[in-house]
Amino acid sequence: MLAGRRFPKKAVMLAFLRGCQVPEEQLADWARAWERVRIAQLPTAQVIAAQPASAEPGGPVLENSPGEVEGGSAIAGQTTLPIKGKPVRGRKPARRRIGYVAGLIAATGLATTIGLLTFADPGSPPRHLTDDGRAFGRGGSSRFIVAVDPAHTVIRLTRRLDAMIAGQTATITVNGALAAVWQPLDGGPRGWKDQSVVLPSVLTVGRRQLTITNTFVSSELDFNEFTYFVEQKVDGDWSRADTVNVGTEHPESEAAHHYRITNQSWVGARDLDYLR
Repeated sequence: MLAGRRFPKKAVMLAFLRGCQVPEEQLADWARAWERVRIAQLPTAQVIAAQPASAEPGGPVLENSPGEVEGGSAIAGQTTLPIKGKPVRGRKPARRRIGYVAGLIAATGLATTIGLLTFADPGSPPRHLTDDGRAFGRGGSSRFIVAVDPAHTVIRLTRRLDAMIAGQTATITVNGALAAVWQPLDGGPRGWKDQSVVLPSVLTVGRRQLTITNTFVSSELDFNEFTYFVEQKVDGDWSRADTVNVGTEHPESEAAHHYRITNQSWVGARDLDYLR
């Protein structure tokens, strides 16, 4: 693992970190960083295959699929493009090893630096706010379009959620290609958490708009979403690229971002504190 000859298994990496006396409370951030790198190392043909014409920079906005409406009404049926293609063969082992190690270092550096935005600063008082949102269940998904600077080098997507519902898991596609996974968090008291993922640059760089689709995988109940924040790194500096405020109290934001939802299971507002 240390020589870069093999991408480490998650359990091996965690055991090594414990041996290096990394605090237990930081291990979850390392584990999520490992998952981001694992997704990023998927063969290119699997990741970028079958992108629709509307995914091109400056391309036309996707039209409604049959049965879909704007604004997030509870409806059924949405077509999701399959991930196609076969693993790319013939890569040089040394090049692959360097990619694995560099990717792991980069991702874990992000994890320890920004903490994945999962928790509020432990030294600050709880932040209290009211936000409205929606949720979808089995067979459901949500989709929206965000604007970004095509000169960006990194895109980070953050979702505000009610963390009381345990096990919320969903795949994330960018312009129809698999990009990341919203990993499940442990349930607990009702409260806000922000969960972030870094999207693979191969799917985002050079584009002015990204079509993001979240598709339900599993949950104790359903998958909820209140606000999405899109941050971008341009010329080494981070900035807010776009914000998607979900819910009936924000119809302008939903309309501007062409928000859609299928198999909606809940809509409403929450008045909560951010969990420590």
